[in-house]
Amino acid sequence: MDVYSSLYPTLLPAFAQTRPWDKYNWLLNHLDWYPGYLWSDLQGALWLLEIPPWDGNALEAFPIRRKL
Repeated sequence: MDVYSSLYPTLLPAFAQTRPWDKYNWLLNHLDWYPGYLWSDLQGALWLLEIPPWDGNALEAFPIRRKL
């Protein structure tokens, strides 16, 4: 597996250079601010940063799980 650093976006593969890595990193580095989150909450937040943004519907085999 190849490992890349988001600190050097020009060294990333072409398909990954246009991603908002600063926003992805902020979310991952501040998870402790949001106790009780589910993995699906984090996945949804990351998908909202995509272009075009995620519309909130489940994708293929990944169901949406919400806390009650």
